[in-house]
Amino acid sequence: MKNEYQDNRKKLAEMIKTEPNKTPIQQVSPVTPKENKSESHINFWIPSDLMEELKLRAVKSKKSIKQIGIEAFEAYLTKNI
Repeated sequence: MKNEYQDNRKKLAEMIKTEPNKTPIQQVSPVTPKENKSESHINFWIPSDLMEELKLRAVKSKKSIKQIGIEAFEAYLTKNI
């Protein structure tokens, strides 16, 4: 048993020395900012029932949640200036 283990170790060592590595090397690249700097990211939590209503209205109006949010912020800011 001991000789079989040692033989296998020697075979593995020879294989490591002679065979090329087949493992792909992962390329790491830095995160770059978006080219479109005319937009900013916003992130906050809203009540679940409000989100459900927002999704339903988005489907009915054929608008994205993003577009509805932009329109809501614009309406708020023009009303309260």
